[in-house]
Order: sequence, then C-alpha cells, then structure tokens
Amino acid sequence: MTDRNLHSFNEPTRHNSKAFGFSNVGMEEPPETYQDTLKFSNGVDRVVVTDDNTVWGGSEDCVDMNAVTNCSVRAKGFMPRGLFCATVKGGAHGAFIQGELLGHGSEVDFDLGNWSDQSRAKTGSAILDVTSADGSPITYRVLNAERPVLAGPGPWRNVFPWVRLGPLHTAIVAAWSLYMRITKR
Repeated sequence: MTDRNLHSFNEPTRHNSKAFGFSNVGMEEPPETYQDTLKFSNGVDRVVVTDDNTVWGGSEDCVDMNAVTNCSVRAKGFMPRGLFCATVKGGAHGAFIQGELLGHGSEVDFDLGNWSDQSRAKTGSAILDVTSADGSPITYRVLNAERPVLAGPGPWRNVFPWVRLGPLHTAIVAAWSLYMRITKR
C-alpha cells in the first residue's frame, strides 16, 4: 500500500545528509487528504527536519519513519490528528523526535516496531525527547522494536499492544499490567 504523504524523504541520492526546514507544516491541509505529514523511507540516512512551529498530523501520523537510519525531527510542537504522533518501524535505527506533544494520537502517541512492508528487521535506538503540553501521559507501544530512550520528562505510559484476544483478553491485560508494575516500565 502506498501512503499519501505531505512531504516524503525517500530518495537517498537526494535526501541523505541534508537538513530541511518548515513552519507549521500540514496546518493548512485537511488531515483526511493524506496519511503522513513527514514520511522517511527507502533507506534514507541522516535526514534532519526542523519546524520552528508545529507539525500538524495527517490521518495517521505527524512523522512516519520506515527502514531509515539516523533521521530526526525537531519541532516546537506536534499536533496529531490521526492514529499516532509518530510511527518508527521497519528496522529504523537512530530515530530522534523532539518537541512538545500538543494533542494525542487516537491509538497511541508513539508506535515503535509496527508491521512494515519495507523490512521485518527490528527497530532500535529511538530517542523520544518529548514533553506533554497538558501534563497528561505520553503513550507509546513497543512491538518489533527495542524499548526507546525516553529523554523527555513525560509522564510516559507503555501501552500493551492491544489485539482482540476474545475470552483471554481480561487475563492477558491483567498479567501485562502486573508485569509493567513489577518491572516499572
């Protein structure tokens, strides 16, 4: 499936080792007209994007990183209008996201290691330096990924990767909650 993206960074010969700047990217676009505001894919490396104001999300993400290395997004704020603030997947390594979360994704705020059509490699070395504008918990889930470095003050909440489990749902959620309390994640 091909996403509709507002800005794509997907050509290594054109985008690698470059910096790009925006101001209020996505603000003027209705979120239903595209999935991702900033999309990094196809093996790009060392791409830096800054927004001196707010990155406004599409129907899925403000930021989507898939099969990339050492890419970063720094913004004054992120305003999710879809499922997530950011998705980091497909064996992406060295992702760095920094800014203030001005709203929340309808599913979770940060989705790490979700399914990718580009790579099944494990995602790792993500750094989330994010604050919550209203003080509410910043949610993240870890699927096929290493646990991210949570550099921002949070508060952070690791969310169980919910799936429909039928009658086992309640027992599994209770066990997961106990595990999270014991390990203090």
